[in-house]
Amino acid sequence: MAGEDPLYTGCVRQLPCCAPPSACRGMITAHHHTRGTGERRGKGQRVHDHDTMPLCFHHHLQFHDAAGPFRGWDKAQRIAWQDEKVAETWEKVHALRISW
Repeated sequence: MAGEDPLYTGCVRQLPCCAPPSACRGMITAHHHTRGTGERRGKGQRVHDHDTMPLCFHHHLQFHDAAGPFRGWDKAQRIAWQDEKVAETWEKVHALRISW
């Protein structure tokens, strides 16, 4: 599938959860940015693996359900937060890759 980079997402899953401070539970997943720009994708399609950030399983579910620390966030806040965390993740992963 176009846009896949298993090495990158493997590095993302090694990072700590980037959710607002609270108790993390479960393994880290590579959450793919949910674009809010009206960009439409077909079922099963997602953004490039480079547009991911680490979220524990618990916070990943809460993000998609707008629950827990994400409760009350509007779409613009959620998109802005993802933009920031994806950029931070990119920097962290590339710092890890340089040390190989």
